[in-house]
Formats: sequence, C-alpha cells, structure tokens
Amino acid sequence: MTIDATRSERRSALSFSIAALGALVTLIMLFLPISVDRPGDHEAQLACGNAFDIEVILNVNSDSPESYWRAGYDRCTGARGDRLAKTVAALAVTVLLTAAAAVWPRRGAPDR
Repeated sequence: MTIDATRSERRSALSFSIAALGALVTLIMLFLPISVDRPGDHEAQLACGNAFDIEVILNVNSDSPESYWRAGYDRCTGARGDRLAKTVAALAVTVLLTAAAAVWPRRGAPDR
C-alpha cells in the first residue's frame, strides 16, 4: 500500500510541475511584446503590442504614404496570429505531457 501511494504522489507532483511550467510558458508567450521588421528599407523593429492588444505605431512623417501603415499593420497582425498559434501548440503539448505523466505507469523504476 505504501509503494502505490508513493508512486501516486510522484505522478501527482510530476503532473503538477508540468502543468505549472506549461501555464507559465503560456502566460509569457501571451504577454511578451511582439515586434516585427518595419516596412520599407528601415532596419529598426516595429513594436506591435502583445497577443491581446495590437498597437501599431510607425512614427513616420505625415507625408508618408498610407501603404507603410498598412504594411506595418499586416505584419503585426501576422506576427500576432503566429504567436497565438504557438501558444495554442504549447498549451496542447502541456496537456498531453500532464496527462501522460499522470496516467502512464513507470516500469523499471526502482521503488524507494
């Protein structure tokens, strides 16, 4: 009875650790700032906000064409979609690893 309880406690601790790490990675990915290359020949980065809030600020002259703003907005929107897809993938991997750690028996592991 003690050996089964010890194995169960180890599985629970491992599952919790995986879930906590996955939740932390997910939150970091959602709130980290997104930046892309500016449209045109500039080498500076364009700040786009994060996955929840998109803010495109080009800081260009008023005589700049509208196409620069549109290109910047499109790049930011694409980067935001990529970030959300990566976050969903990280969340799916976290759920699979947590379930695997909770369900699969440990064969060949010494009981202490």
